[in-house]
Amino acid sequence: MKGLQKRFSTSFNTANNEQGAVLVLTAIILASVIALSGYLWNRVGGFVYTQGREILSEKVESITEGGLDKAIWELNQNGLYAGETGTSFGDGTFDIAISNINGSTKLITATGYIPNSVTPITTKTIQIEALSSGNVISFPYGLQAGEDGIEVGIGASIDGSVYSNGNVTVGAGSDIASNVWVAGGVGPTINPSFEENGNASLGSGLLFDGNNDYVRIPHDSSLSMSGDFTLSAWINIDSNTSSYDNLIGKFDGTSQWNYFLDFNSSRQFTMGWDDTQYCVSSSSFNLDEWTHVTVVFDDAANRAHFYINGQYDSSCRVNYSPTPNTGDVYIGAFYENSSFSEFVDGSIDDVRIWNIARSQEDIESDWLGEITGSESGLVGYWKFNEGTGQDLFDETSNGNDGYRGQSSSSENSDPVWIDEVTTEGYMYSFGDHYTRRDMAMAFDAGQTGFVNEISVRLKKVGNPSNLRLRLVANNVNNPGGSSYALAERILQSSWVT
Repeated sequence: MKGLQKRFSTSFNTANNEQGAVLVLTAIILASVIALSGYLWNRVGGFVYTQGREILSEKVESITEGGLDKAIWELNQNGLYAGETGTSFGDGTFDIAISNINGSTKLITATGYIPNSVTPITTKTIQIEALSSGNVISFPYGLQAGEDGIEVGIGASIDGSVYSNGNVTVGAGSDIASNVWVAGGVGPTINPSFEENGNASLGSGLLFDGNNDYVRIPHDSSLSMSGDFTLSAWINIDSNTSSYDNLIGKFDGTSQWNYFLDFNSSRQFTMGWDDTQYCVSSSSFNLDEWTHVTVVFDDAANRAHFYINGQYDSSCRVNYSPTPNTGDVYIGAFYENSSFSEFVDGSIDDVRIWNIARSQEDIESDWLGEITGSESGLVGYWKFNEGTGQDLFDETSNGNDGYRGQSSSSENSDPVWIDEVTTEGYMYSFGDHYTRRDMAMAFDAGQTGFVNEISVRLKKVGNPSNLRLRLVANNVNNPGGSSYALAERILQSSWVT
């Protein structure tokens, strides 16, 4: 790497013929020297692209940015580079123009064409200003962080593309409003791959009427808790039907409750195992909005911890340990003294029961996406993706299958299926999960955590004319801090079933 340092310390001659000025661009840094023979490396492979475009637009942008790389390398040789035209690269060509704005600033203009400038199908132009101050030339919105890449200053804003062969580190309150091309990492970072005409199937769920609907999971010892446990679910509540509405609970029909997760009239989540041993979340949730809730009971500490939409909310003390029972697990209703009450009016999906106290890191890593069912400590996992019939299959190896209502026969107590929702068109793939195009990145908290996988959950009830899909990521190193808006899209009615 010492050779690379020397390469980027080559003198650069400005309009004032200042000696010893160094061209260091915080938005474009080469990780390898481009040979004078015209070799330009493929900019697309391994780069992070965080805003959707049509395929042709992506190609011409990569051609243009390849031209900028060539210009940077040439200027770092001796500062005498004046530009070039008609250079072939990939599926097109690029032109480079260099001009002096003043004695300390040069303007680099790169224009890419597909297939060429004579008969272009599409073009792309990017301009960059190189500022000279003493022995350093840089962009006004950041400083080159040695050989490691780009460091965007605190409170700085970049209203355009950022590209680097190193890493990108973002300061507190800074913002990148457009594209990020980087061979290293971005803090936070996203690693999508482009997929043309992809489809994202987002699954079905169950809608409870608030009168008599529930789900029953027959008793199994794997579902009975005596120590640590974790409960979680997606919910979309239409209204409160009573002082408490039960989401998940293991009841034997008497006053013996093994555990429960419900919400009160203030829409705060509560958990416990009797009228005296329970805990209440600090935050409440909104009606008519999909919300993910997780509660963790740490037996050794006698504390319950609430997480809402993957983020830590609060904790409080719950004395004693849960007492196992032989009752069934009920979802959407409370069962005591051989009668049902506290019915949920709304939708429930993706219910999980664990016999471990899951960590904050574990919860943040998989609350958005589906899991395999083979995870350690997972004793019950119901996706509610069957879409038809009475049976609700457990995705774990424990075989804790359940029913809509009381049994495998159709009954008035059966919650109804929510239709599956599918998005179509250009998608970005994050592992096995997909999200819509038109992505952006916004950095608020100044942390350097990394987002390795993103998935999208979209449910609808009724037949709205359109839906707005907004993908938000929260920095895992700053729980409860600023959110990162990653995508927003109006979904046309033809895309939704």
